[in-house]
Amino acid sequence: MRCKVAISPHMGAPYVIEEVEIADLQPSEARVKIKSCSICHSDIHSQMGEHGAFTGSSTGGHEAAGIVTEVGSEVTYVKPGDRVICCLVKAGCGQCRECLLGRPMFCLKSGPMAFKQPSPYRRDNGDVPIQMPGAFSGFAEYANVPEANLVKLDDDVPFEVGSILSCAMISGFGAVLHRAEVKPFESVVVIGCGGVGMSAVQGARFVGAYPVVAVDTLDAKLERARGFGATHTINPQNTEVVPEVRKITEGMGADHVILCVAAPGLKRQAVDMLSSTGRVTCIGHRTYEDELLGDISAMDFFTGRTLTGSAMGAVTTRLDIPRLMALYRAGILKVEEMIDGRYSLDQINEANESLLRGEALKNVIVFD
Repeated sequence: MRCKVAISPHMGAPYVIEEVEIADLQPSEARVKIKSCSICHSDIHSQMGEHGAFTGSSTGGHEAAGIVTEVGSEVTYVKPGDRVICCLVKAGCGQCRECLLGRPMFCLKSGPMAFKQPSPYRRDNGDVPIQMPGAFSGFAEYANVPEANLVKLDDDVPFEVGSILSCAMISGFGAVLHRAEVKPFESVVVIGCGGVGMSAVQGARFVGAYPVVAVDTLDAKLERARGFGATHTINPQNTEVVPEVRKITEGMGADHVILCVAAPGLKRQAVDMLSSTGRVTCIGHRTYEDELLGDISAMDFFTGRTLTGSAMGAVTTRLDIPRLMALYRAGILKVEEMIDGRYSLDQINEANESLLRGEALKNVIVFD
């Protein structure tokens, strides 16, 4: 069958919308009619080659939700007509050592997340674009999605909400719970107030952290951060962050710093604002070479400080995402409040440019 897909003709090029042929399903795949796909900054970084250079054309989009239209012969979890979230984190087999230890993200059977895979789309010139997210492409009318990457979406949860839960929310909220392991009354500093950062702020509020300090260079985002649960805000363009954090924490330093962005010297700054046993949890990143830590010493950690990372919130998708849907339903989790723009697939470049200008927390590509 044929469908429309956003294709970047080469690394760094804006998207063009083309009608292409989509391949037949593999036995373990389901075909999903995409209803919404929110844009993650990682999509833009990947498109520009900032997560590693590549050659050839590419497709993108990984925060997707839609309706199953067809399933492969081995698929048992979903059926045609089911509403689903497409998530980069796999569900896991439930039987291997990693799954039994509660780490389905590292399932030995399904393997780790793999990016830059051949897509199921064939252009009219015969070219097969690279699928930058690896498992599926959300900037398309239809996607072939491995069953392990699907989570059922409750009937009363909008597709747009499901899209944001699939990555931004689990990445920030999940990092606070599963990687940072924040406890009530511990102090949290969240650096970077985009979609992931606001989700981390909400996670800190949910577990009872205090104070919750939001750091960003845009005052408009800091003001909104207070609405998501921040008790204090800092703009590094007019305030020295480390001394201000120590002032807010009564000289102790932060118990946790959640880094949702990446920039030279930022991890050094995060370590400097820690308490003697504080933890830095890194979410935002650049290239491997850019993340080499030449300005941090092992002696920074002799008092008990820790530095860790978090990919996709270390979640168990079919356990944690339903829990987040319940919090959304109860009004505890603010998701729709993060959406600033809704765009058609034809407007994807406009949506990306809006994000790059810092005008939005989340922009969503909506179909229909």
